[in-house]
Amino acid sequence: MFAVISCTAIPDHVRGFLTRFFSEVSTGLYVGIVSPVVLDNLWARIDGTITMGSFTLVHSCHEREQGFNIRMTGPQSRPLFDMDGLLLTSRVPQDDEPELDEEDTEDAA
Repeated sequence: MFAVISCTAIPDHVRGFLTRFFSEVSTGLYVGIVSPVVLDNLWARIDGTITMGSFTLVHSCHEREQGFNIRMTGPQSRPLFDMDGLLLTSRVPQDDEPELDEEDTEDAA
């Protein structure tokens, strides 16, 4: 199964462990093809290891309508929601970011 991993602020030994199974195409971005058993064991090990930083795993899943599944651990900037089988993310506005009112949204349209 095809998998993509994005991680930030993880220990060096975790990075080394990931390079056994994946290719690091950019800093903190890993891609590869692994069996479902390896992926589940990898997730169990990572989920118990990460105390700081964030870790996001996206892998193919033919049981979902979208064709992929997402697993996350650690603090995330975009929370994940399961809406009737569809995985959606939500962008949380920052405190210093101005909110658009109805007049601004009508002008943009």
